[in-house]
Amino acid sequence: LNDIRHLIDNAPNFLINHGFLLLEIMAGQGNIVKELLKNNSHYTNIKIYHDLADLERFVTANSSPHLL
Repeated sequence: LNDIRHLIDNAPNFLINHGFLLLEIMAGQGNIVKELLKNNSHYTNIKIYHDLADLERFVTANSSPHLL
């Protein structure tokens, strides 16, 4: 999860307003990653997607508008 934390913390520096972040995750990490995104004020519209085996596989989020 350290790499995912790094991406969550640093991606807003590279995403445009309302940009799209997609993270591939391991099974069972969905709710943890969702909470990490929620706790970071830079993301909205957070969703977990399952693969064909019904395992959590991707988490997506939109970047919030940057505050000036």
